[in-house]
Parts: sequence; structure tokens; C-alpha cells
Amino acid sequence: MYNWYDISFANEKANPVHYAHNFYIVDKNEVVLLESIEVPIWINKIKEYQFAGFSKISNIYIHSNVKEIGKKAFIGCNSAIINCSFRSQPEGWSDEWNYSNCEVNWNYYKNREFKFIN
Repeated sequence: MYNWYDISFANEKANPVHYAHNFYIVDKNEVVLLESIEVPIWINKIKEYQFAGFSKISNIYIHSNVKEIGKKAFIGCNSAIINCSFRSQPEGWSDEWNYSNCEVNWNYYKNREFKFIN
């Protein structure tokens, strides 16, 4: 089984969600539309175009272990609010990581997994 975070996409159209606009998961034998993403604590890099086209996503949670985000990682997530535990954009994040200009809440604390970073 592949982890979505391990897949690399050459461009936004290489991500299959670019065409579908929805991402479904199976939870307890029920198919559920994914509307929120909480990047797992063990992930330290979000690759280019990783969530391109996830237009139904409303909230994205990024914890302090994410040291790199590739360009246009969230392109097409136009209605998403991105919640980050960082006080400002870390140096390792591409200048184009938030290409769709989503609202970003810096200094966001959701649970104990999030730690504030200066």
C-alpha cells in the first residue's frame, strides 16, 4: 500500500484529483469525502502538487515537523484554510507553496502534537 505523501507528481495535472476535484477515503467500510487534512506527525515534507485539485478541502493542518513544502502543493484548494503551528513561513517552504493564496492561520494550535516554532 502506498502512502499519498510518498507519491511525487510532475505537475498539477499529474495528480488524479486535479480531474476529480474530490478525494474519498474508506473509513470503517464507509466511503467518506475527505474535507479536512491533518498532515501526520511523521511527515516532514509535502511534495510539489501533493494536494493539487483537492477543491472540496476546507481545512488543512500542518504541524511543526513539516520542514519542506514544494511549489503549488495546495494549488486548487481555493476554499481551504491552512492552519500552521509555525509563527511564519519556514525557510524550507517554497515561495509558491500557497499558490492559490489560501487563508493561512499562523501560530495555530490544534492539539498536543502541534508545537510552536519561532
